[in-house]
Amino acid sequence: SELSLSVYPNPMKNKGFFNFILPEQDYVQIDIFNPLGRKVSRVFQGVLKKGNHLIPWNCHTLPSGVYFYRVLSKGRKKSGVFTIIR
Repeated sequence: SELSLSVYPNPMKNKGFFNFILPEQDYVQIDIFNPLGRKVSRVFQGVLKKGNHLIPWNCHTLPSGVYFYRVLSKGRKKSGVFTIIR
């Protein structure tokens, strides 16, 4: 099944949240990439229990711009785009 995920607020200013539901306990990795494809941050890496999760992320060190997120979990991959404004 596909990973259900939302990222908010979009655009972000200093802090954002990754909200998702895991159908079972699993290893999860959330990374942020710039438009050139370079990883600029790792939001989370670890094992989470089944259920709803809200992962906070402080993005205050990154400049304004468009960024991409990638969430990996047991063969599932979810990617998307968000904006940081200053």
